[in-house]
Amino acid sequence: MDRTDAGGKGLRLKRFMGLGLADLGLLVLAFGLVHLLNYGHLNISATNYSILQLQILVWLVLSLAGNKFSRIPDLSYIMGAGLTLKIGAGILFLLSLLIVGLQLMHFSRTMAYGTIILFLVLELATLGLYHWIRGPVPHPGRYPVESQPVRLSRSLIIVDGFMLLAVFFLVTYLKRGSLTLFHPYDDILLIYFGLWLGFSLFTRKFNRENFSDFLSAFGPALKTALFMAAGLAFFIYLFRLEPVSRLQVFAPLVFLLALECLIFFLYATYRRHGLMGRDLEDREEVNAYFDQRSKQPWLEPAEEPRVQEPAGEKLKHALDFFDPRIYELISSQMDLQKLDRSDCALLSTDNMFNLEVLENDRMGLIINLHKINDVRWFNRYFLLAHEKLRPGGCLVGKAHTISTHRDFYRHKYPRYLSSLFYSLSFIWGRVFPKLPGLKKFYFAVTRGRNRMVSRAEVLGRLCFCGYRILAEEEIGYRFFFVAQKIKRPSMDPDPTYGPLVGLRRTGLG
Repeated sequence: MDRTDAGGKGLRLKRFMGLGLADLGLLVLAFGLVHLLNYGHLNISATNYSILQLQILVWLVLSLAGNKFSRIPDLSYIMGAGLTLKIGAGILFLLSLLIVGLQLMHFSRTMAYGTIILFLVLELATLGLYHWIRGPVPHPGRYPVESQPVRLSRSLIIVDGFMLLAVFFLVTYLKRGSLTLFHPYDDILLIYFGLWLGFSLFTRKFNRENFSDFLSAFGPALKTALFMAAGLAFFIYLFRLEPVSRLQVFAPLVFLLALECLIFFLYATYRRHGLMGRDLEDREEVNAYFDQRSKQPWLEPAEEPRVQEPAGEKLKHALDFFDPRIYELISSQMDLQKLDRSDCALLSTDNMFNLEVLENDRMGLIINLHKINDVRWFNRYFLLAHEKLRPGGCLVGKAHTISTHRDFYRHKYPRYLSSLFYSLSFIWGRVFPKLPGLKKFYFAVTRGRNRMVSRAEVLGRLCFCGYRILAEEEIGYRFFFVAQKIKRPSMDPDPTYGPLVGLRRTGLG
């Protein structure tokens, strides 16, 4: 098995290196073709050679950051083309930011932008040829997930727009000693407002739901500022808006971000009143939640439901699409021929709204194929599923645990890289969410997605919320569980979720 794993890692590394070198070859080919069309020869000057070096650097950074060479072979053509175009757009913007920031405005726009555009065309053509030879790549698709509506705050939009105008003229006055906008700063101001509006909508900067706490509101604001800086550099270089002062162009973004810190903090404090702030983690809170939402104080044995259309065959076909072992795990604990299809829910969601729509005390089986690592509040999620299940009903879910994370990295990367990547992932996804000071920052950046959990934490929270663990199994580097609703939640008056665990001991005090 060790030899097989080593061979698999070697093949993946060879594929990774092969795709990287092939992609680099396409970039160099595109540069050579653009140079030949532009100058009529291939005698590359020192300036154009510097452009190529900068392009290769930006291409390498963004390709590795986007995990491009590992993901592309397993994606369909449409999804692979989408990833290629996203990374290509990032290369254009980051390249522009470096050119303007390093004052390399003498670089040829044709060589800088023409190379990247032709490079993308060659990539898409090569990707299409690859899929034509290989055949279509099966893709499981996505289950429809209803997202919460975006509610924009018009007052924040107006205030932020005025702040942008104010800081732009303030920096102009500090730099020039006058509020008069000379060319090209009048054009830059128009570009400012266009980028501000577009990227603010893209990052949902003014969505009221962001303002449950300050860091959740600050995350989109920071992203918007970074996108605007890259966008400004792109247009300045594209339209040769020079000479320009880098201080006068980019300093307004810093001032705007500082003012937004103050305004967003005040607005988040105002919005936080009455909003859900944390998970339910003690007996009194869980019981109060249960009493408010459920009219059934204790679980009563339910009559055997009538079966008109057994769920077994339909469920088998659906789960075989993902992994047949999931169906085998469930069927080993439940007689699916005695479960009606209408009493079974197959989901793939991290949004609790998709559970809310189910009927209370009705469902015999709820299966969620989306990992619970992306669910913001574990206990609220388990309690909501508990509310929808009838007595004896089962919840099936999956998680990416510490153990499956470690095995996944060992399988995907060579030995030393896997240890490095796993350590970084553990610190970010496990340590940060548990420490009081860093916890808010982590959830502000990630929205709670992809955090690392342990097997014991998952099973412990299930038991705390009124379930009995029927089965558990690692399938495809994911941890699957089958839990049965057997009791009212929360018999432990003081559960522990942090790194320090308090236990009762017999003895004095």
